[in-house]
Amino acid sequence: MSTCSRALAYDPIHTAVVSPPQSLRDESLKDLDRNRSAAYPIVRRLGADPLMPQFTICPARPADREAVVARLVNQADEFGSLTPRHCLGQVVDLWLENEGPGFVMVAKVNEDIVGVAAVATITSVHYAGRVAWLEELYVLRDWRQQGVGTALVNAVLQRAQEFGMVAVGLDVDARNERVNSLYDRLGFSRVPRSTWVKEFGSK
Repeated sequence: MSTCSRALAYDPIHTAVVSPPQSLRDESLKDLDRNRSAAYPIVRRLGADPLMPQFTICPARPADREAVVARLVNQADEFGSLTPRHCLGQVVDLWLENEGPGFVMVAKVNEDIVGVAAVATITSVHYAGRVAWLEELYVLRDWRQQGVGTALVNAVLQRAQEFGMVAVGLDVDARNERVNSLYDRLGFSRVPRSTWVKEFGSK
């Protein structure tokens, strides 16, 4: 039987968290359900040139499954992640079937997925409510520095608010100044914590 466990080798990381305004947290989930799709897709243009193509940000659909998995594999390969590739599809399937455990936002150019944001959700004692955890943010190399990553993170914040989350958190490599600057601009604050984990898996 295959296993989705893995050993972890952590680079220096830090944790950042942003909390939605209280007024958004207090909205009823019933009202949010009615309006959950109203704001999508979010349309942006690549760069300042009006002739540049547009990209759209929207929640991933079941039809996006293969492309989402491919982008997560791209991310794991490029950054040397130990994520077991054969298990990514299982996680994506779970999230696309039921957004309770998590959700995926995608950036599309002409229906091609050029970026993904994969988010897990938990119920947190520390934050006294449901929290979204931005696990992966990846944009294809040719589409970077075009505002796609920023748009994806903003869409994650919006989606988390729609779901009534009380905060959004993430871990980043502390040496990646470009990414650190992005999250700082978007209102995340650094939390003085380190991340520890013990994984379980079959022998």
